[in-house]
Amino acid sequence: MTTKTNKRLQQNQSNNLGKLPIWDLGDLYNSTKDNKITSDLNFIKIASKKFEKKYEGKIRNLNSEKLHKAIIELEKIDEKIDRVLSYAHLLFAENVENEKNKIFFQQMQETITKYSSSLIFFSLELNKIENKKLKKILKNKKLKKFDTWIANARTFKPHQLDKKLEKLLQDKNITSTNAWIRLFDEIIASLNFPFKKQKLSSAEILNLLSDNNPLIRRKAAKSFGTVLGQNVKIFATITNTLAKDKSINDEWRKYPNPIRSRNLSNVVEDEVVEA
Repeated sequence: MTTKTNKRLQQNQSNNLGKLPIWDLGDLYNSTKDNKITSDLNFIKIASKKFEKKYEGKIRNLNSEKLHKAIIELEKIDEKIDRVLSYAHLLFAENVENEKNKIFFQQMQETITKYSSSLIFFSLELNKIENKKLKKILKNKKLKKFDTWIANARTFKPHQLDKKLEKLLQDKNITSTNAWIRLFDEIIASLNFPFKKQKLSSAEILNLLSDNNPLIRRKAAKSFGTVLGQNVKIFATITNTLAKDKSINDEWRKYPNPIRSRNLSNVVEDEVVEA
């Protein structure tokens, strides 16, 4: 992606910084009304259903050639999903207070969650392939580049649930974890931080915490802490709810500790993180 200048952001920045660049999301889509978004969503919907109908209940018995073909088909769907969600998230992050962007972001999350639920079976069935058989299948040169991806997916095998529960958790994620995180982002973006007779945004006050002048850093930190303290109840509620939500998920998935799921996603051992 290239960069462009956002006039609204420029007005809120210190003059000595000059014109600040932001991402030009046109490399993904031109706008939320771009016909390509509708086209990609239709592709995801149709392709996901076809994929489910074609492969569900059969992954465990596929030979190397057919497994490779299935992964390629899944990869094409995932690319479209990532494109839509990346655009929606970056647009939302650019201006969290923009109501249209917030609505669009939520709509895309809900739509993608609905369509992608047809794909949940794949990783579940992939992890049911016996190690001996999988080792033989992976000797196929076409599958070599997917070795790491498959190995990483199989690390979650002890923690996966049945298909119905996986679908339930994915669907509820929109109204649980994602909703609370979005609320936190919106509240932070809406706060005003007093500084030298000005009202600064969270981004601006956080930027001052890295200022070369220690006095500015100290005043900025005091302002930041004061405003957050005034909103401590709502932030505590959000944090505690997210912590409990994760605790419930971890218990169902039998993770031995709170950091295991994150470390598996990051492909790193617990011992390395704690060292």
